[in-house]
Amino acid sequence: MNAQVTPLFSAPIYTVNIDISTCPDLEQIEYTYRKTQDPAGDNYISSNDRILDDAEWKPIRDQADHHVERYFREIMSAKQSVGIQITNSWVNRYVKDQSHMRHMHPNSVISSALFFVDHRSTLEFYNPRTSEIDFDRAEYTPLNSKVWSIKPTAGLLVLFPSWLEHRANTVRSDDIRYSLSFDTQLTGTLEKDPFRQ
Repeated sequence: MNAQVTPLFSAPIYTVNIDISTCPDLEQIEYTYRKTQDPAGDNYISSNDRILDDAEWKPIRDQADHHVERYFREIMSAKQSVGIQITNSWVNRYVKDQSHMRHMHPNSVISSALFFVDHRSTLEFYNPRTSEIDFDRAEYTPLNSKVWSIKPTAGLLVLFPSWLEHRANTVRSDDIRYSLSFDTQLTGTLEKDPFRQ
């Protein structure tokens, strides 16, 4: 008898390399200091929180729109009666000893991280359903891990469910870590009320 494993209620992480050759000069962006509850999680974010609406970002916006649409249609299997669009978007700038604390993105469906440089400061995702009983693992996989890390590389776009908790690990070197984040929201006709049919 053949056994089958179903990754039920999974949190799909979508990764793809995109062209960032047209990226505007990140040093010329106006940044605001973002203070968090934990001083170790402080960092800088662009003052413009809809940066992908700017014309100079259009080549990257077009690629982001394409992959958000693929995630929504091919992974989430959304019908054509409902759409999805990028809402707020901003650039993150992390210098030495900065990070961003564990968090999720409310009022969003799909969120993102787009990296502009290779960096050792990883993006970490946290399993929201960890067991109270722990044990040693022979190998860590997406099915048994409590934490899953992605190493930033230039041009890597990561899409993930907005409810999935994540954090940016502390920058330990003098190399600045840049990334772009955006959130999304639904448009069109949502699920019909079964009691009104």
